[in-house]
Amino acid sequence: MKRGAWLVWAAFVPAAAAASAPDWALVPADADSKTAAFAILTHQESVQYSGTAEAQIRERWVGLLNQERGRDYAKFSIEFNADTDKVLSAQAWVIDGSGKVQELGREAFLDAAADQDHMYWTHERILHLATGDRLKLNGRVAVEFVHTQNSFFDWKTYLSPAVHTMSQTVQVEPPPGDTLRWHASSGQIKPPNPDGSGGLVWTDQSRNSTPFDGEPTGFLRNFLWLQVRPSRSPVGGAWADASRLADSIIGGQMVCPPALQARARDLTATATTRWNRVRALTEWVQKRVVYLELSTDTDSYAGMRPHLPAEVAANLCGDCKDKAALLVTLLRAIGDDGRVLLVNQGDPTAIDPNFPTLDFNHAIVAIPDSGAPPDWPRIDAGPLGRMVVFDPTDSVTPLGVLSAADQGGWTLLLDPSAGRLAQLPQAPGDQTEIVTEVQAQLDGDGGIKVECNRRFTGTAGAGAYAERRDLRQDTVTDNWLAILRRFVPAPQNLAWTDQWLPDAAQYRMHQTFSAQAGRPLGSGLMALSPQFSLGASTLQEWRTEAEGTAWIEARHFKYHAEIKLPAGWSIDELPDDWIRHGSTVNCEVHYQVKDGTLDFDSDFSLKPGFYAKSPYEAIRRFLLKVTEAEHRPVVLRKA
Repeated sequence: MKRGAWLVWAAFVPAAAAASAPDWALVPADADSKTAAFAILTHQESVQYSGTAEAQIRERWVGLLNQERGRDYAKFSIEFNADTDKVLSAQAWVIDGSGKVQELGREAFLDAAADQDHMYWTHERILHLATGDRLKLNGRVAVEFVHTQNSFFDWKTYLSPAVHTMSQTVQVEPPPGDTLRWHASSGQIKPPNPDGSGGLVWTDQSRNSTPFDGEPTGFLRNFLWLQVRPSRSPVGGAWADASRLADSIIGGQMVCPPALQARARDLTATATTRWNRVRALTEWVQKRVVYLELSTDTDSYAGMRPHLPAEVAANLCGDCKDKAALLVTLLRAIGDDGRVLLVNQGDPTAIDPNFPTLDFNHAIVAIPDSGAPPDWPRIDAGPLGRMVVFDPTDSVTPLGVLSAADQGGWTLLLDPSAGRLAQLPQAPGDQTEIVTEVQAQLDGDGGIKVECNRRFTGTAGAGAYAERRDLRQDTVTDNWLAILRRFVPAPQNLAWTDQWLPDAAQYRMHQTFSAQAGRPLGSGLMALSPQFSLGASTLQEWRTEAEGTAWIEARHFKYHAEIKLPAGWSIDELPDDWIRHGSTVNCEVHYQVKDGTLDFDSDFSLKPGFYAKSPYEAIRRFLLKVTEAEHRPVVLRKA
């Protein structure tokens, strides 16, 4: 359901003409508004639903430039679908400190693709105006868009501005004879007031902006948003209603003509078990059907309606909803079953379970659980029982592993009678582990020869293989040399081979290299850190003042090294074992010497979850201590 198209620039932008500014652009600026580099004095949004599946939206901004660095923030835009929506007008007025006005018409706005990617061909576009180079200090700009939106679903607006906003007002008018339903993501959004004609008005929604920097690993900002819809919206008032509507649109396309039934039988002809047959179909849809979004429908349901599965199978291309509908159709063609799931990929906090909606951006598949391995990802599908979840759009992550970007959020199960909202799982650490096993020979001058085997499993395996698949051999070598330099100076003679085992969701790599690992201390002493390859990862510091949580995937690192000591050398100092156990993070670091060999083990695990600032920072500090513990030197003495 990702949208985009090619970039189109306005061919000719004439010079701005002198004009007068509208009254609403002359809102006064107080002292507080002049403290920001660029401030929005007022932001007004008004929505008028018609009796059909259409709404007219008027959006206005008035901005004030106070400092030179604020020019980068003087940007305004709207997104629209060129098939179903109409931009009725786009205007701007640039006003300098003396009151001189320049008016900009539609031709001054950039009309471009919402997503500039050659893999997508839709008519989702963005109308954009950057005014920073036109403004003078202490000057202001007023911008107005008027456009229609052909949708009877939800209208949604965000109240977390990118710049300092003094006042924000939202007004929504229902269709004739109807009322409105609304939902706010936070109690920080003040309740609306009736406008006397059946509409609702949210006023004085001022917000101070927070820069998009200093955000920690996996940060999900708590954007404030407001969602409004007519009471007679086909989405309904319950998740079952939303499911039935989406199922009628997507499920109505899932027809299976004889040729497609024959294709399903051919693909599973050699499979001897149920899950082997399912895997044959998942792999074919996953690997043979190229991701390409091509939309030709022009109604309000166009963004949700897949192409006919027979067309997708014949053309071998389609987007996420096309691939999900095709896989479910193929499963049913061999006497199995499946359901389409709607998810919000990449943001597990995007859906509020208290407000039914179709505000999803991705489609995956649920398959009845019967006989599946116990560690496969599942959801509770209510009357349909437990179901295994799989993303056919992900070209790497195999059946039995859920793509990392799909984990942790809410999913809408599509079914005419059993549709429901369900929680997607997060994979535990033992399904996302990285195991490193090292055999090494140290010489008396501190040189070391290393043979290293690595095993990446689950989403870690799929991610490592996906990254490797898209890189050249020499680039992979350069990347690994950069990693090794963090642990040993000047690694040399790096050679490697790798293997991807999709059934086990494992990516394996065998490496050999040499380096100068021992550090002479004088008087026949040498220091050696046995962790010189790949250990526990770190997290970025939480410095942002924005509200939010950090979404952290499970982590499990196991490192085992056997280092053969040079003849005539023995251990003079051996660090103590380092063991820490907690409810969220655990780590054990062990040292042992036997038969002239130093054995070093490190085992670190982190539970997945959503972490606020305090526990996140505690985990980050713990990881730093893990790194310190792993890099404590062993001191060797020459006899």
